[in-house]
Amino acid sequence: MRIIYLLKKIFYLLINLVIILVVYLIFSPIWRETVHEDLTKTGKFLHISDGYLFVQEFGVKSDLPTLVFIHGIGEWSENWYEVINLLNPDKHHMITIDIPPSGTSLLHSSDYNWKTQGRRVREVLDLMKIENVILIGNSYGGQAALGAIKDLGPRCKGLILSSTITGLPSNQLEEVKKAPPWLNTLLKAPVLRNVLASLLTHELLTRPALEALVYDPKDITPKAYSVFRRAVGFSGINNRYSDWLPQVVAPDDITLAKDNNFFIEIKTPTLIIWGDKDKLTMPWQANRLNILIENSKLVLFPNVGHFPYLEEPQKFAFEIEEFLKNLN
Repeated sequence: MRIIYLLKKIFYLLINLVIILVVYLIFSPIWRETVHEDLTKTGKFLHISDGYLFVQEFGVKSDLPTLVFIHGIGEWSENWYEVINLLNPDKHHMITIDIPPSGTSLLHSSDYNWKTQGRRVREVLDLMKIENVILIGNSYGGQAALGAIKDLGPRCKGLILSSTITGLPSNQLEEVKKAPPWLNTLLKAPVLRNVLASLLTHELLTRPALEALVYDPKDITPKAYSVFRRAVGFSGINNRYSDWLPQVVAPDDITLAKDNNFFIEIKTPTLIIWGDKDKLTMPWQANRLNILIENSKLVLFPNVGHFPYLEEPQKFAFEIEEFLKNLN
């Protein structure tokens, strides 16, 4: 009897601990998230049709295309600083766009479809009166760049895709699988989404997640870590991740992955940069893109994971410069 009594005590204790953990994860963003007060020192918020996107500008406009940097999930504009400095703002006009759900931009909408993200990029360029561009997207930022291509048409003079998440199957015959219905149902529960979002943005998981995605953890310098940490600590970030999760885990629109014609129809000169040790977007995805996009070049970085611009910034900047020379 005593053993049963102890087991019950342990069970109730575990239940209480789980409840405390869930409550903590739901409410911890209230004191973890920061405000936007200091951001106007380095950039500006532009009012687009469904919110405000944070944009930073470097260099002066010229006859050359503007380099437009678009970050991925768990990143923000500041992640591009090292590459931007290597490219030299005196030489190029460059902008960075904070693409939700990460970063600082504020939306009235909870739509994170790749086409919608592309439209947001185009609206920023329209507001800034930028005509010709080179789009540079890392990971999910590459999706936004692909979404912007159709909207921009001939205004897009070049495309640089870095470790872009496309969902492409390994070969043309393989079917793109949609998420099971039970997962869609599960992710409709706000409490579960908030808990998962809080885990994704929690400081205790930032470093382990980064170390899992890069090839050599030594590439995550204290400065790089602080930039990633800040990217998921801005005001409202948890709510944005909560809205984004169902759309990435169980998306209704998987046309980017299933429609080879979308990539075949891209005639824009394209540079594909990938890490050969990328565990999230496997290198065969880069090969598929290189086959599908007619006017493309693939550059594989040896011993590099999911963040080529972070793990090999000098090489990344060099490849951009070479790409621009070939365009000219």
